[in-house]
Amino acid sequence: MNRKVQKMAALALALMMLLSVAACGDGGKDVQTPQNTQSSAVTDPNTANSQTTPNQPAEADYDGKLILEGQLELQYAQNFQVDLYKGGYRMIRGGANNAKLLVVPEGMKVPEELDEGVQVLQMPLTNVYAASTAIISVTKEIGALDNIKLTATDYDSWYAPAVRKQFDDGKLAYSGSYKEPDYEMITASAIQLHIDTTMIDGSPEVMDKFHELGIPSLVENSAVENHPMGRVEWVKLAGVLFGKEAEAEAFFQKAVEKFEQATAKNPFEKTVAMGYITSSGKAYARNGGDYLAQLIGLAGGDYICADMEPEKGGNTSMTFEEWFDK
Repeated sequence: MNRKVQKMAALALALMMLLSVAACGDGGKDVQTPQNTQSSAVTDPNTANSQTTPNQPAEADYDGKLILEGQLELQYAQNFQVDLYKGGYRMIRGGANNAKLLVVPEGMKVPEELDEGVQVLQMPLTNVYAASTAIISVTKEIGALDNIKLTATDYDSWYAPAVRKQFDDGKLAYSGSYKEPDYEMITASAIQLHIDTTMIDGSPEVMDKFHELGIPSLVENSAVENHPMGRVEWVKLAGVLFGKEAEAEAFFQKAVEKFEQATAKNPFEKTVAMGYITSSGKAYARNGGDYLAQLIGLAGGDYICADMEPEKGGNTSMTFEEWFDK
């Protein structure tokens, strides 16, 4: 009897030991120590590239933050600059109104605590009012003409077929003179950005009204660039505004090539006068440092007012008699 009990007890003990060993074996498949976890994350080639450092934040860390990468390279233009930030943020600085325009990529947050005077442009910019024909012209060259909805130049004053077609197709409309824009039309069109020229200096109330309406403004002053290619290089600013930076760079480089080929030809050696007369009888001549004066010289001409403000772009006003005497 005792022998039978002993056998049963031994069998029970063996069974318990077997179950215990089995349980430990199953648990070992799911348990991983913190040390093993850390080692796997560092050595796994599939995850090694995803490790970040304080100097190299992950893509998601750019959202809502301005982390400077550098500046847009400019070869000739002097009247604007663009700061480049990680994640696609861009800060445009310049123009006649010393604008500070922060271009925020689509789907990204507006950074907090921006400097005073910074105007925010949330991409995409699809409703723009441009009183500047120069900006519209370069916008056409990078395939972003559809983004311009209103202009201060009427249909009959345009000679560019592509711009006239925009009118014909109902994609572009005249919204009144730059001095007296149709504000109701502008607000109804949900305009996101107002681009003007230095001519607006004579109508400061217009700038005040756009500020009142909360519409960011840029007064482009490409006309005072000292070098002809400086004015053309404003295409890069349009590229930033409309998400066409690569297209703008490609267009500009082709323009540079054409320019260099043209200026390499023999000069024609003629004296040249250039200016315009207003309805009030006042004459304006291009300064000696202006891009058009430079263009005349590069083409081989002898500009008669080359000694007038040789370091300055733009125009100088004078009486018609003074200009004629030149």
